[in-house]
Amino acid sequence: MPGDIAIGFTAARRKNPADDEAYGGRIARSVAVMEHDEENGIPAEKAGAFIAEKALQKKLPVVCTIGG
Repeated sequence: MPGDIAIGFTAARRKNPADDEAYGGRIARSVAVMEHDEENGIPAEKAGAFIAEKALQKKLPVVCTIGG
């Protein structure tokens, strides 16, 4: 369960604001929160190292969480 990981996807995201007015701007606000979380997420290198470490273990817990 890595959560938000800082990668280049956020900057490459294309937005279509066509229906945002019908929802009172909720779409734009939701995407803004999501982008903020992605930009401030853990580095991809750290997530990759954690995943690689877990992949090599023989016994794993049901849920593995990266970070706090």
